[in-house]
Amino acid sequence: MAVVVSLKDVVDAMDVPNSEWISYLNPKTGEIVTVTDEDRHLVEDQDLDEADLPDWQRESLPKVREALESGDFVALPDKWETHEWAMMERFSSSQASEVRREE
Repeated sequence: MAVVVSLKDVVDAMDVPNSEWISYLNPKTGEIVTVTDEDRHLVEDQDLDEADLPDWQRESLPKVREALESGDFVALPDKWETHEWAMMERFSSSQASEVRREE
């Protein structure tokens, strides 16, 4: 059975407030994880002592690590990668009726 993913959740994840943040979708589970630049640096830090992190960050780190390293997640395009005009053009070109394409 296919996984149902909320379109609103996907749009919200693509519209992150910082251009350095990236949201990832696990197509098998429908889970969305947003990774901040700080999260990314923590995962990459070989000398990180997780005991020094606050509880909330220590709890979120495994999910961030999974999103970045497992291959199960795909990066969602950010708001700058989404070209609305090109999407509308592709949609209109796909219409069978010439009148509808022109509309």
